[in-house]
Amino acid sequence: MMSLPSKPASVARTHRLIQGLMAVCAVNAGARTPPEDMKQAADLFVQALSEDQLNRAVFAFDADFRNEWYFVPNRSLPGKNRRGLPLKEMASHQRPLAHALLSSALSRKGYLQ
Repeated sequence: MMSLPSKPASVARTHRLIQGLMAVCAVNAGARTPPEDMKQAADLFVQALSEDQLNRAVFAFDADFRNEWYFVPNRSLPGKNRRGLPLKEMASHQRPLAHALLSSALSRKGYLQ
């Protein structure tokens, strides 16, 4: 039989989720320019990541592989795996922040696609 999470863990997880949702609302509520919204969304997202996640999600602008990105995994070429941090590997409080960053950079139609 599956055991339920302990109450403190459940409360902590709920608290983190609420913090993430509040951050998303803060990004969407401001009357700033789009670049300011993007910067705030990026800052909130990056602050929510662990050190390992940060190393996977953020790259230097002058990194050699910066132009090597793929829409689909390219397993046929050695060493050409997708880089980055998949949404499925983010905690529940991090996903809304990732979506806020995406929505700050895309049109409403583009984000909904």
